[in-house]
Amino acid sequence: MCSHGIPAYIREKARWMRVERRLTIDQIAERLAVSRTTVYYWIRDLPAPVEVTHSGRRQAARRKATRAMQRTYRLRREAAYREGEERFDELARDPTFRDFVALYIAEGYKRSRHTASICNSDPAVMQLSTRWLRCLTHRPLTTRSSTTRTRTWPR
Repeated sequence: MCSHGIPAYIREKARWMRVERRLTIDQIAERLAVSRTTVYYWIRDLPAPVEVTHSGRRQAARRKATRAMQRTYRLRREAAYREGEERFDELARDPTFRDFVALYIAEGYKRSRHTASICNSDPAVMQLSTRWLRCLTHRPLTTRSSTTRTRTWPR
């Protein structure tokens, strides 16, 4: 007898199914009517099957969807770059735009091309930044502020 009252030949059959038929843990558990955990403990020392049924089709579908999504976002990005190039001369005539660009270079968050943010404690800097961010996007702005508490310590 094997663990949990399951005959030893079932364990051997599970190992054979993994090696010879290249079945997954789920497939073996289903065919032998035992838990996945039990099957895992029986076959954990055996190599995983290289090719899993239907996984090739799933991977191909995922790759196709990923390529389609990447293409969509690449086209959006290229359109945004073109629009920026077209509008730049007009925007550059406003001296506050150049100030905003300099502020963004100095104070802006640049880790993600999907987010634009500026951090500064000067209200005038934040007003200018907010004005230009509102002008340059159709999306609503999210603002956050942190306040510092001033505490007087006893002498």
